[in-house]
Amino acid sequence: MNYWTAGAAIVCLSISSTLLLAGLSWMVNRQQHRLPLAYLLALIALAVLQSLEFVYHSTDLFQHWPFFLKLADPVVVMIPFCIYGYIRALQGQNILARSRRRRWTHALPVLLVAALAVPFWSLPPEQKIYWMLAGRKNHDLWEPITLYGNPYLAI
Repeated sequence: MNYWTAGAAIVCLSISSTLLLAGLSWMVNRQQHRLPLAYLLALIALAVLQSLEFVYHSTDLFQHWPFFLKLADPVVVMIPFCIYGYIRALQGQNILARSRRRRWTHALPVLLVAALAVPFWSLPPEQKIYWMLAGRKNHDLWEPITLYGNPYLAI
């Protein structure tokens, strides 16, 4: 376990959790701005989820609980949508209120990442751990099959 990485992960988790609680308090007290705050709370909740995943990987908890490997990834890809929705909500527009096609357009990244993760999720726990550790040890193993040589995307 890398203690510096684990420390950074815990700091990120603490900050994002504090922001989530502050955002919830702000939403309860300021009811006239519900839509922008809903997108902001969703963004902060995704940051908390990403921080939890960071703690999970940096402390090697995936070796003890491999079930949680890559479960958060489909939801975390909604971070750009939450930023976009927050900006549009500040301008007075609700991007999800218009058409069903637009909702599916914004949900498509979640469905795509989930579909791409199904083969990994269906692996036995030992194989999941093996591939996570192989990607961590030998970055050259992932170079031919990843976009722009990013080892994390291959897993």
